[in-house]
Amino acid sequence: MADQKEKPFMGFGKKEAPNEPNTAPPEPEADVPEMSLEDLDQFLATEDPEFSKKIKSIGEDKDLSLSIIDLDNLDEALFQETEKWRSGKLVRRLVFLAIPNVPKYSLKIKSFVFRFRNGIKNSKELTKAYFKYLTTEGRKKFFAWLKTQILALFQSLGQRIRKFKDLSIKAKISLFASVALVASTFFLAYLFSQTKLFHLNEELYINSLKEIGTSVFDYNPETEVEPFYDNIRSAPNLLMLEKLVVNLKKSKSSGDNPMAAFEFFVEGLTPEVIVEVKDKEVMVRDQVQRTIEQYSFDDLDSAEGKRDLTQALTREVSRNLTTGKLKAVRIKTMILKP
Repeated sequence: MADQKEKPFMGFGKKEAPNEPNTAPPEPEADVPEMSLEDLDQFLATEDPEFSKKIKSIGEDKDLSLSIIDLDNLDEALFQETEKWRSGKLVRRLVFLAIPNVPKYSLKIKSFVFRFRNGIKNSKELTKAYFKYLTTEGRKKFFAWLKTQILALFQSLGQRIRKFKDLSIKAKISLFASVALVASTFFLAYLFSQTKLFHLNEELYINSLKEIGTSVFDYNPETEVEPFYDNIRSAPNLLMLEKLVVNLKKSKSSGDNPMAAFEFFVEGLTPEVIVEVKDKEVMVRDQVQRTIEQYSFDDLDSAEGKRDLTQALTREVSRNLTTGKLKAVRIKTMILKP
């Protein structure tokens, strides 16, 4: 039988021994030093130049912009919007059955409204133009309007004073008495509201809001409640894990040595979680790498496998955190080598 060619060792996991008969007792395995990133890049450039060229493009964009996150989550957002229409009220379900693409249109409208509002609030150009208007034409118009209002007020007061002077003595006394009566009525009502005169039968504490509630509202918590954490208005706490190159398990569609290169966005529920992940970045990268090694090439080549991978990474990394949990681990870049 011809000798089998020994497969090159990539530096990940344990090195497999060649197929030789067990003539001697097994010796204890020695610690094999892992390859550095520079040695790994050089090895990949020699063995598979095309795969190495794709890996070099990773890391060029390190901007944690929301537009990238939104593009990565487009399928998930569309899936959630479709579920809202499919499992919503009767009218929503009927509209969904009649127009299957209505979740896509609804998601586009929500995205446009959100970006439009943020654009108005955060537009520096609009703020500069507004202040410039106040210091030039706006200031002149404002003072002109204020002058007109003051003149009109004085004219009105002058007319009322002249009418008051023309009244008889009895009419003047009646007017003063009416004003005093109205003022004393409001004053007495205020005093009564500050005392316990109208609160003799009330308890000190409220045992149930039902006792003071004026109306009852029914709602569906699955469709009519806005999520607290998965909310586009909440500030994201993001950290990017840079290039990771991992060996994968063999599968039907892969060769003898499948590999994958990744970049991830790690999103925490609080800023403290991201600070802890940054402090433990070496441990987190190792944990992510060991988790990915459990998947095969065919698993990661499907949308369901990618979704399962991100859920597994979120669960495994959160297990070793003390300040909180991860909200999600998102794939920014993934390159597969069969």
